[in-house]
Amino acid sequence: MHLNTLEDVVEFLCGRDTGDSALDARESQAPNWSDLQYVLRTIRPSASYPRSPIPCRHCGLTSSKAITSSSNTNGNAGRPYFKCPTMGKFLVFADARGNDLTNPVCRCGLSSKRIMSGLYTKNPGKLFYVCRSGMCEYNRECRDAQGEHVIVGWEIVDYLAWLEII
Repeated sequence: MHLNTLEDVVEFLCGRDTGDSALDARESQAPNWSDLQYVLRTIRPSASYPRSPIPCRHCGLTSSKAITSSSNTNGNAGRPYFKCPTMGKFLVFADARGNDLTNPVCRCGLSSKRIMSGLYTKNPGKLFYVCRSGMCEYNRECRDAQGEHVIVGWEIVDYLAWLEII
């Protein structure tokens, strides 16, 4: 499944019938990104996330907080995260983006965080799930109902980040 339009995103998140009149196309009025933001924030609250440094799953020491570069082109510019203090390895983003309570459960027993692979990776725009607490190595590809990889079109990355979907 490729997410290139608002309608694709609604189908991915809600299925074909959203059951919400704010998102259903009405006569000549189509849903918009603000409608989706309202529904997501009202009906699907995000899960918690680490707000203070966590123990590193690699070395056991307290992680350090960092901020992604303003030149980051993957929709993550200025995003806070935690990293290993000894190896500098990324552990987890320190925000609510992608923390949907309906995401698959990780090895820690928590709902996971939905994130997207970067522009310069083997599979750019591919969605996958990781541990939202940063405490385990959970990593699972996001697939649609037909078992296909879910790929985000670069033209909507900023919208999905604004909506905290990724």
